[in-house]
Amino acid sequence: MTKYPEDRELTKWVSQAQDGDEASLGLIIESIQKDLFRFCLYLCRDSQQAEDLCQESLVQALQKIHKLKDASAFKSWLFKSAKNLHLDLIRAQKHRTYEALEEASEPIAETPNPDNLLEIRRSLAELDPEARAVLILIDSEGFSYTEASKILDISESALTSRLYRAREAFLKKFGQGERK
Repeated sequence: MTKYPEDRELTKWVSQAQDGDEASLGLIIESIQKDLFRFCLYLCRDSQQAEDLCQESLVQALQKIHKLKDASAFKSWLFKSAKNLHLDLIRAQKHRTYEALEEASEPIAETPNPDNLLEIRRSLAELDPEARAVLILIDSEGFSYTEASKILDISESALTSRLYRAREAFLKKFGQGERK
């Protein structure tokens, strides 16, 4: 069972698309593109590269949508695809330097205190990509531990450990020190 009403709608559209309903493809894109772009932006820290990654992930997923056995798993399947495409990009461009996160043209996250947004972005940017991905999937995108572990191809216990370490590292970089 999906957590949010919009997830139920997405599952319905994915099922319809798998049955050949092309109009559902547009609804899928419209409903998930913003979340996927935000995730890609967190991964890439470059708005143009994130846009490219988002589009490539969507195109590949929609071309292979008929292979997906469980329509309710589409969102995690798509995010996993984006993560894998990003890792491929990193391997192909090992020495590429990323544009500073604060120069990104899209807002990355909504926070109750906009004064802290730049510091949050900087702190996230300083984390290694695996730690950043764990934090984003769980704390920002709201994926369950099960879903996030599937996206990252790790066990739930490994995810729990990485999430703890990622949160600790983030808090240190954010200037709040270690949790007590």
